[in-house]
Amino acid sequence: MRFKVIIIFIIMLHSMGYAQSVVDNKYASGLSTTNNRGDINFTLSSETTFDEAIRMSFRESATTEYDVDDAGKIIPLLSEYAIMSFDANNQLKAVESLPYNLQDEITIPMRLQLAGISADLTFAWNGFESIPEDWYLYFHDYQKGVSLNMRTESEYNFFAEDESQFKANIELNRFGITIRPDSIKRVISGEVGWWGFRRC
Repeated sequence: MRFKVIIIFIIMLHSMGYAQSVVDNKYASGLSTTNNRGDINFTLSSETTFDEAIRMSFRESATTEYDVDDAGKIIPLLSEYAIMSFDANNQLKAVESLPYNLQDEITIPMRLQLAGISADLTFAWNGFESIPEDWYLYFHDYQKGVSLNMRTESEYNFFAEDESQFKANIELNRFGITIRPDSIKRVISGEVGWWGFRRC
């Protein structure tokens, strides 16, 4: 009797598509291990705040538009916070996904949001072992006129002030990341590089 019940249960699951979904998931999982992929993980920290929901992902299935590989940014329900987001036409992202076979130079704006604090902040990154070696990546602070080679530097320190008493202070267009996916070596002379800012 128990054997018959088990058989009937399996038939019911299969009729609902469960068995096929398990196979599909296993198949997809197997494929994902062979896909080219990479992740750069970021943190934004101060003495009293910490944001680690910041990631730039590179996937074969991703596009430069807002797609299923991206993830929106959640604003904390706190009186004090400092967070960094990718800014895609005023759509804030915690995860910015880009094609792994990226061909053209692209700059991704980043938005800093503060509430209730004025502090020295550290923006840090890691994960370059999964990124093609011939890609150039630079972090920009347009307000200070600074650009960092993200392969040779692992963090950027800066001060930001919450000047608003009633709502979060938003630093628009202050930060950005440029990705240049090629192996062309540019000759840099003096203090000015190809990106137009002084080196650090």
